[in-house]
Amino acid sequence: MVPVSRSSAAQLMPLAGDVTTGWCMECTGRVLWKIENNPGYKVQSVLSRTEKPTFDTNAQLRQRADADR
Repeated sequence: MVPVSRSSAAQLMPLAGDVTTGWCMECTGRVLWKIENNPGYKVQSVLSRTEKPTFDTNAQLRQRADADR
């Protein structure tokens, strides 16, 4: 899976771009899966208590923000 930046979201169809910059940004774990020519699938991933510390991909971003304060 490849993360979609705001600049590449502009290259998506209008509805997919809205989902990527809107719905996906409202909550951690939300993504839009695009598979070949099929419509996009909204996916909400949920980590268990055991998985969260290992797979918390935003941990470094929070540490950097705390260091800047």
